[in-house]
Amino acid sequence: MAGNRLEMAQKKPGLILFLIVITSLIAIIINFFTLVFANQNSLFYLLFYIPIILTAYSYPRRGVLISLGYGVLFLAMIMVTSHESPEIVIASLGHAGIFIIIGFVVSYLAMYFSHEQRIHDRLVEIVESSSDAIIGKTLDGIITYWNKGAERLYGYSAAEVTGMPIAVLLPPDRPDDIRYLLDKIRKGESIERYETIRETKSGRKIDVSLSISPITNHRGTIIGASTIAHDISERKQMEDALTQSERKFRELVELLPQTIFEIDRGGTIISANSVALNTFGYEKEDLEKGINVLSVFSTGDHNRLKENILRILQGERLGGTSYTAQRKDGTVFPVIVFSNVILDGNVPVGLRGVLIDVTELKKTQEALERANKKLQLLNSITRHDILNQITVLNIHHSLIEEMVDNKETLSFLQNAKRAADTISRQISFTQEYHDIGVKTPVWQNVHTHFMNAASSFTTTSVIIEPCEKNIEIYADPLLEKVFYNLIDNSLRYGEKLTRIRITHRVDEEGLTLVYEDDGIGILREEKQKIFHKGFGKNTGLGLFLAREILAITRITITENGEPGKGVRFGILVPQDMYRLTGATTPLS
Repeated sequence: MAGNRLEMAQKKPGLILFLIVITSLIAIIINFFTLVFANQNSLFYLLFYIPIILTAYSYPRRGVLISLGYGVLFLAMIMVTSHESPEIVIASLGHAGIFIIIGFVVSYLAMYFSHEQRIHDRLVEIVESSSDAIIGKTLDGIITYWNKGAERLYGYSAAEVTGMPIAVLLPPDRPDDIRYLLDKIRKGESIERYETIRETKSGRKIDVSLSISPITNHRGTIIGASTIAHDISERKQMEDALTQSERKFRELVELLPQTIFEIDRGGTIISANSVALNTFGYEKEDLEKGINVLSVFSTGDHNRLKENILRILQGERLGGTSYTAQRKDGTVFPVIVFSNVILDGNVPVGLRGVLIDVTELKKTQEALERANKKLQLLNSITRHDILNQITVLNIHHSLIEEMVDNKETLSFLQNAKRAADTISRQISFTQEYHDIGVKTPVWQNVHTHFMNAASSFTTTSVIIEPCEKNIEIYADPLLEKVFYNLIDNSLRYGEKLTRIRITHRVDEEGLTLVYEDDGIGILREEKQKIFHKGFGKNTGLGLFLAREILAITRITITENGEPGKGVRFGILVPQDMYRLTGATTPLS
């Protein structure tokens, strides 16, 4: 209240100043005439209290100084008018001191109440500007305060709900939890993050989070409660959608016929579907107690498994990896594992993967390999016999050619010789081609196979620059033959060749191995033909075979060098067909 009066006074400085001047003049005149004509200091000095109080109250920061000025003025009047009355002078000194004390006390109180009022106004401003609903109510649930946030949240104005029971916000189909909350407040308990449902003026139900605290009077008695309500409808909808999505995900995982699992950074299995438990012979109780992923793989795979888990946590993509799994009873079986990192934001916290039992696939593969070996043996014998017969045919051809002089007959013989040579080349091609795709693709180190291929050539005039040692690609076991054919072509047709090198780059398409030399290059019109069977100056099979070997695992090869400046072959390896090795620290 004092702050309000001070604010009003400060809004009318002219009126206050006029009152101060008038009351000051009246006090001076009355006290002067009293001292001059009555020669005594009567009670009229009390008139100075009025301007002193007005001044100190209106201008609290200058109140003491101004009251000191009034005291000095009063003493000056005494000295001028009361030379023969020392008693009056002494009494006047006391009055002047009282003037100063009054000025100090009034100034202090004015500043104190003004500060308290500013704090109160600031608190009211903060409460009113809060985005959350803030509500005050009695212990009987009658609303006593309602801020702007409450108006926005519930749709009621403060005038509409003040004096009404808080139960107006309770949906009719919901149990009454207001009494329960108020009972806790009566016991002096505070309530934090109580989630419930309330109803707006329009009848819309909303999810809210309530924080409720007791309100006490100056004696510490609980007289009411203050509630902060925050709208969590959007968050609840997101949580419900997430729960629904997670439920569907779990149902889908349970429907899949493969083992689905999740592990944390330490290798502990944190979730697995029922297929996983049945496959490995474990119960849910075993999973709850904790199963380390190492215990479901054979001992011989542990080090490689630790390395691969660490590499995936570091962001590598390994594709399908073969392991030997181990059941609870100790029996083992072959599997392929596909896994990916689980991120919390940008932080890797574990792995999620699929484990496929390939026992039947292995059996089928072994059966095919046995059948293939028999076919290879048969092909080899047949090829050998045909080549032997062609050799015999060529011998007889040479003998007949020496015995015949007729040019027309010799022409027929030469045609037969060319046909026999063609058959011989085609038989030789089948010997080159029959191994492609026979064996299962494997992870192979590019640097090792490139250098092995290069070591087959005895040249000292050409510098060989291999790629980095940490690149592995998933390809047919004849990968070394690809590099052999590329190097062989460079050495045969490069002419001014001095250097061969292989580099790499990684982008969103995958890994590109770049094989290049500084020879004469390939003519533009021949770039698309060089991979066709039979095209070329020699057998015409080298680059054709290279392309076929790589294509087994979806690896492509193209030539984009500049004629006259050397060849430049780009070997594009898809994302899941390469890996960069080097992570060797096992899990703890």
